[in-house]
Amino acid sequence: MCLQTLRLVAVLLSGIFGLNTIPAAASDMSAQLTKFVGCWVSSKAFGTILTSDAFKADGYSLVDEFTAVQIELIEGDAFTNVVKGTLDIWSEKSDYYIPTIYYGGVYDPIRDAILLDSTFYVIGDRLYFVHHRTTEKRADRAFRILDRVDCSVLQAKRAEAHRMYKASLSDGQ
Repeated sequence: MCLQTLRLVAVLLSGIFGLNTIPAAASDMSAQLTKFVGCWVSSKAFGTILTSDAFKADGYSLVDEFTAVQIELIEGDAFTNVVKGTLDIWSEKSDYYIPTIYYGGVYDPIRDAILLDSTFYVIGDRLYFVHHRTTEKRADRAFRILDRVDCSVLQAKRAEAHRMYKASLSDGQ
């Protein structure tokens, strides 16, 4: 009898406080998240600070890097705010390419951002990418602005960077 009473109270409270609108809120969040989905490439190189020793005045270096990002939704009811993607970074000036990194992230509706070891924001038709990663020996900090592109453009950039990277490895061996 007590369990039935609790169920009745729960149903009444959901009607009074509008808890039956939770699926609509989830669909609103999903709509917000879709603006991130797609392929993004930086049109110019942005500065990245690489810190190797924060306690030395010269313990950092600045590099110019291009970025390509692909963001996809993970399908399934349990994953309404989860994304997966890829990240490619290269420097034409320093002649290097960091091969494709695969990542997962979570959409934060309060910040209207995707969070992982970096943060993605969409403002207008651009992706703002605040990068921060720390390892035992180095910290990377960067802010990048990326434009939405057809995914074939990202694939072409990635293929070109892979070719250049492999060629530079062959030359160095």
